[in-house]
Amino acid sequence: MDVRYYVMKVVESQRGEWLYALPSDALTRDEGMIELLAERGNDLRRPHIDYLKSGIYELRWRVHKRRFRLLLCLHRGVAFLLHGIIKRSNSVPSDDIARAIKRRQELIDRYK
Repeated sequence: MDVRYYVMKVVESQRGEWLYALPSDALTRDEGMIELLAERGNDLRRPHIDYLKSGIYELRWRVHKRRFRLLLCLHRGVAFLLHGIIKRSNSVPSDDIARAIKRRQELIDRYK
């Protein structure tokens, strides 16, 4: 599966700016998770990926008890990484999900 990054209202195949803010140990694990997503695509399941709502999924991993999430959508056979967070509560904050939903809609509008 092709994996692309959402970058400032433009979809490009480079890292989103929010990924650069992650600690280096999380980035190393992040690269492995993205490779796993690219290799297994739609066959990837929990605990690595989970459905949130409105076409948004979370790619999940931990580093030293910190929980990292990449929010993504699937569109036309491509996984678009929309937003990344360090999860601090039991659920993904609704404003982060809303941001991912908005970016997903921008993608759909762009690629009609």
